[in-house]
Amino acid sequence: MKLGIITKRQIIHPIIVPLAGFLYFCRMMKVGFIGSVNSVADHLHKVQAISGIQVVGKSSVGMIGQADNKFLSVPEFNRKELIEKSDIIVVDHTPLVYPDLLIFAIKNNKHLFISDFPDISPAETLELSKLSEEAKTAVYIDNPLLNEPITAWLFKNLREPAYISFFNAEIEPPGKKSFLLKFLFYAISLFHEPAQKIRVSGIQHPGSPSSFINIRLDYSSNSTFNLELLIQPHEEKTIKAAFPGKFLSGDLITGHALLNNRNLSLEKNTKDSLNIFLSSSGGDTFYQLTNLNTYISTLLTLNNLLGKIRMYTSWN
Repeated sequence: MKLGIITKRQIIHPIIVPLAGFLYFCRMMKVGFIGSVNSVADHLHKVQAISGIQVVGKSSVGMIGQADNKFLSVPEFNRKELIEKSDIIVVDHTPLVYPDLLIFAIKNNKHLFISDFPDISPAETLELSKLSEEAKTAVYIDNPLLNEPITAWLFKNLREPAYISFFNAEIEPPGKKSFLLKFLFYAISLFHEPAQKIRVSGIQHPGSPSSFINIRLDYSSNSTFNLELLIQPHEEKTIKAAFPGKFLSGDLITGHALLNNRNLSLEKNTKDSLNIFLSSSGGDTFYQLTNLNTYISTLLTLNNLLGKIRMYTSWN
């Protein structure tokens, strides 16, 4: 398995997914949840209508706020015991399981849905990918922009060459890794390859906390992925995309979008990645939903980008 090579089969999205375990529900797939109280409660609500799965337990951290009968009715286990009891583990905070329990789960064919971005190196991710391949264990890292209506629509309908530009105005500079990973992961999911060229520029306004950073990724297909970050007193999040025959513009806060200057009707109640992952479970090819190679490419791009940000901007 080569470092950073991606194939389309490694990408789950909310519209189209190979149903690897089609009608494989002759037995219930046992699912366990590891993470914060709030995230586990949210996941439990999302999965309660999925057929073919059985929630066997949770291992949660944090304080319970308002009582939730669904949450309270699910038994609590220590993490290793929960992994042993489950066929699938949903993890929202990787440090709770990495490295020992994550490796234990993969080796023992406990499929993993991870809803945060693991803070691990490309080399460490490659080792996990090798283990996943050997054990035929699915390890899927969620891509949040594939769950949002406008960016999910773009993923489904994109044709190349394309120009995509995100504009994010933030009140304070965001954490670099968490902010950038979301966009880089999405970009590689769109174009199925790392960028050929990365350009970074920054403008600091003297005597003002305001600053502007531009990141541009160019691809062999003549496509471009552009990201603009502005620090200012109020938030904005918008997207523009141009590709053959289409011009898309949208507000990522309100969810309103225009396609060729007409209102774009977006699908409501689209299944999110977790729903699709669980619905697709079972069967001999389920492990092919693993997207660790895509994450390796994302991390390599991130490391390159962070060096350029340090060199050309004041973003600390």
